[in-house]
Amino acid sequence: MNHNLKALIPIFIILLLASCNKKEKKQHALPAPMEEIDTTSIKKSLLREVKAFVGEHDNINAFILYSMQIAKIEKQLNKDLGASRKQFNELFCICTAQEFQFNKGEFVLRRNYPHRYINLDGKIIFVTSDNDVFYDQEKLKGIYDSIVPSDKSKETVEHHFFIYDLKDSCESMPIPYPYEKDSIYDYEHKDLLPSEKVEI
Repeated sequence: MNHNLKALIPIFIILLLASCNKKEKKQHALPAPMEEIDTTSIKKSLLREVKAFVGEHDNINAFILYSMQIAKIEKQLNKDLGASRKQFNELFCICTAQEFQFNKGEFVLRRNYPHRYINLDGKIIFVTSDNDVFYDQEKLKGIYDSIVPSDKSKETVEHHFFIYDLKDSCESMPIPYPYEKDSIYDYEHKDLLPSEKVEI
């Protein structure tokens, strides 16, 4: 056998092994600039809450998960110690995705289309955030419109829940919201969420 050929065989084997060890790129459900959220690191209680709700609605394939941005609930921690750290339990909603919920209009949830999503067994959950404004809205709108039906008579469902910031725990929120004073913006949650409850 040619000495040059013998010298190339080990190199060929190394390259072959290296190519076998490369991880395959995950096929994402939606194209860029949409970003799929890696669910392996997010709170288990949140995943359970979302999966349970989505699983109840087989006929709906697209949802929106968003912060209500009206109820960052403060609970004083270590009251006996006089600690200043507060626990903020934020109210979220997951609902049916509809074509009119972004951009402009009377019933929009947010001005900007979401750039992130969770894929649960082929169902798409769009997740809104403040940095959606960073992304090309025309591209995001095109992707959103290709997923979300334009039928305004389609069933609309929604579910509200709190997420603890310091614990892996969620709590369903009844509607209408219990609140104090004259406005939901002044709502102070006191007894609905026991501070020691942890779900894992």
